[in-house]
Amino acid sequence: MARPEAICFDLGYTLMHHSPSGPELYRRILEEAGYPFDLATLDAAHRPAREMYARSVREGRDFESTMEDALAFWTEYNLILLEGLGVPRERHADLAELIARTAWSPESWQLFPDALDTLDALRRRGLRLAIVSNFVDTLEALCELHRLSPYFDVIVASVEARAMKPDARIFRRALHRLGVAPAAAWHVGDNYWADVLGARAAGLTPVLVDRQGLVEHPDCLAVRRLDELLALVDAAAAQAA
Repeated sequence: MARPEAICFDLGYTLMHHSPSGPELYRRILEEAGYPFDLATLDAAHRPAREMYARSVREGRDFESTMEDALAFWTEYNLILLEGLGVPRERHADLAELIARTAWSPESWQLFPDALDTLDALRRRGLRLAIVSNFVDTLEALCELHRLSPYFDVIVASVEARAMKPDARIFRRALHRLGVAPAAAWHVGDNYWADVLGARAAGLTPVLVDRQGLVEHPDCLAVRRLDELLALVDAAAAQAA
């Protein structure tokens, strides 16, 4: 296995996570709107929405390839939730859009504790870095707010590429801008479907971030923490020497 010249990263739940968490974000928004629910009730109402999400992914629905598609999809997702909670239908449209836009807001995200130190160490090793993320048009502002931008040579959101992972086009766009061949790049992400299968189809080496250790026998490189990437990169360099 050759040492990579570049590493691409997913953003959500790889480098960053929602803060407050998804369930708590929903709880706060709905409570402020006059509809208080406990987290258990919200979790139950979320189940059919999550099933819709999983079905859409399996069917290859490109729901974050444009801003219009992203807003339509996440509005549909949130309408399922609001219907399950019994929120009055006259409030559905405005609340569904408010939830989506709040979830995309740069202020609603927080870095994982191991992110910046890992990125700094990779830069010091001379690697080029990119973000390749299924995300909306707030991605650049989010990276600026959380001081991620200086670490990355390229930042590509699916709405910019007009293709979302696992579509190979979003990876090709990032690699073209990096000036790196697919075989010389790794891609790191937490979603097996989007990140591992997408990267592999585009010719990159995938690395799965499995923070909870849910995958017992991954068929690719895998880490529990981002800083474990450093040992993988160093081992690849030593093997190639």
